[in-house]
Amino acid sequence: MYSATRGSVTILAAIAATVHAAGCASSDANVRMEPQSVAKRLGEPHCKASIPLSQDEVLTEARRWGDPNPQIRPEWVKIVADMRPGDQLRMIDCVRAKHNFYFAHIRNYSILAKMYTAILD
Repeated sequence: MYSATRGSVTILAAIAATVHAAGCASSDANVRMEPQSVAKRLGEPHCKASIPLSQDEVLTEARRWGDPNPQIRPEWVKIVADMRPGDQLRMIDCVRAKHNFYFAHIRNYSILAKMYTAILD
């Protein structure tokens, strides 16, 4: 019985990995998203906004979506240099509305800078 259960778990894990590798309809597979009202307040009413992210979370997500070295991109270097206490980093998912998504540097609900990333299908 143990080997049958273990085999089922292995098959389910393989199916999940295949589905994840095949691509997603939206970019927020691993990032929690806020209610639609947050994106609207940020000036993106047809998009979704993530919860605030740490710098490490932004870099991890950018790598996950195909950017091997996001930390050396000029946009990212500028965002990090311009960060002040209270600023936020969020992923803005406009895949359905505009066929893209980006990471935003936000201060007082204003988007100051954007770093777009690739979506690999």
